[in-house]
Amino acid sequence: MSFNAVPEQPNSKPVARSVACANEKPAEPDRPADISLDEGHTHAEDETPEVIRVDGLWKSYGLPFGLSPLYWAKRAVHRLRGHERGLGPGPFAIQDLSFSLRRGETLGIMGRNGSGKSTLLKVLSGVSPPTAGDVRVSGRLFPMIELNAGLNPDLNGLENARTLSAIMGLSQTEIAAKMPEIEAFCELDEWFRRPVRTYSSGMMARLGFAVAMHVDADVLLIDEVLAVGDFAFQKKCISAFSRLRHAGVTTVFVSHNPYMIERMCDRVIVLQEGRTVAMGDATEAVAEYFRINAPKTAQSAQPSGDQSLEQRSGTGDMRVTKIEVLDLNDRPLDEVRTMEPLKIRLHCSAREPIHEPNFGLRFVDENNTVVLSVAFTNHRRGVSVDGRAVFDCTILEFPLLAGRYAMQVKVTSDILLDMIEIGATLNVKASDRIALESAGLGFVYTPIEWAVDDRPMLRQR
Repeated sequence: MSFNAVPEQPNSKPVARSVACANEKPAEPDRPADISLDEGHTHAEDETPEVIRVDGLWKSYGLPFGLSPLYWAKRAVHRLRGHERGLGPGPFAIQDLSFSLRRGETLGIMGRNGSGKSTLLKVLSGVSPPTAGDVRVSGRLFPMIELNAGLNPDLNGLENARTLSAIMGLSQTEIAAKMPEIEAFCELDEWFRRPVRTYSSGMMARLGFAVAMHVDADVLLIDEVLAVGDFAFQKKCISAFSRLRHAGVTTVFVSHNPYMIERMCDRVIVLQEGRTVAMGDATEAVAEYFRINAPKTAQSAQPSGDQSLEQRSGTGDMRVTKIEVLDLNDRPLDEVRTMEPLKIRLHCSAREPIHEPNFGLRFVDENNTVVLSVAFTNHRRGVSVDGRAVFDCTILEFPLLAGRYAMQVKVTSDILLDMIEIGATLNVKASDRIALESAGLGFVYTPIEWAVDDRPMLRQR
């Protein structure tokens, strides 16, 4: 690996990528909102019954304009002028959302905070009515949209489990049979018979999930609450979800964890400001989620100076203004290959002379685990930046195995100058030989040689 300062080069044109996205269509403001629980229906082309159907859902919390004629007139004018998003997010938490789910399907919902994920679950559960559109849910529904939802803090875990089971329609005989299973699943031990007000968030999640897994629900709505559980309990819940899925339970799962979404869901909807920006295959939709939230791609990344603090920090005396991932001939890479060379080019700008700056590059997986780290430390001596400069980090054999990784960039001197949480995203592919040798596990490929000694073994006397 080498890390060198080089003359600045002209910008390279990024390669366009696409993912299946939902088409926006005009809403029907005078159509009455409708939400109902019914027995489900079956299309002739698919004998699996449809459990959830959402058509043209809009949800407003009564902010200015609402569904007034003035809002729709302004929206129509903006559309005629070709400015689809000219009105910004408007007053709606959800805008013209449509999808359907069949028995046994799992739908993931992704998006940044405020994109409408939790609002959608509240509408599906009947807690919040739609402003416009049709929402139909069939069968017995169990919502876990808040940690303490449905839990009485003055009752203990056992009493809450009985109450929730009764609300779900289980008979007293069924409840009595389920309680030992629920108690064993939540692993609360003596806390199962203590008031819920004394529980931690993780303990409430354990109790809620234990009930959800054992009340014979047809539909589960899960909102991020799995994140508070420890690793062992998360693993148990994932196994339980898999069993329920094969038993025909339909699930809508909200999470910020792309690894969990991709592992558990058949399809994914990505929301942004209440609008559907991607819908379809989990792998493609998660990739689109990364693209939307990291406008810097593997080909060309241009951090803006006004990025939110959650993505960028530091004094700003020296900033990374552009990031490129290139081959050794300075051509943009659409994808990176394991054990093949690549060049990471950092365009920088200093508003005052910076002596011996240091760069750190960290590659993290979709679960935000650091899997590779490189630094400029041993090359910084005698280097000064005053104005613009370009630094190249060349990795002759990129060791990461197939997957998607985000690259974090850190610039320091004696203090933190610039820190970008997602400087670029890399799609890494591996050859069949490397995939076989690594057995599809781990993050880093290590070249190996096997030797076989076929001489007869000496028997121990």
